[in-house]
Amino acid sequence: MTQLKRRKVITGLKDKGFIHLTEKKNDLWYGLTINGDVVPEVKTFVSRGGKKQMIYEHNIHKMVHELHMDDKKQFIDYIDCPYRYSEYIRDLRRKNII
Repeated sequence: MTQLKRRKVITGLKDKGFIHLTEKKNDLWYGLTINGDVVPEVKTFVSRGGKKQMIYEHNIHKMVHELHMDDKKQFIDYIDCPYRYSEYIRDLRRKNII
């Protein structure tokens, strides 16, 4: 079962063009920006719930879907850096998301 540290995911998103949008209940919402403009079609949440500060498989799959990524590996690569912001934007354009 895959799990990622919450802080690592938040840092990875912020390093790759996402900004903090709002907080709802126990969730922190982040949105993709391009040239400083928020892209409304691409946003995701990071849960603040739980004491272990981890994001588990179930929420990772939700994030993959919300970010229009192909699979969990692509999401992890995005957070860990092999999958770059420019590649992600290119893929979103190819899928006609943006």
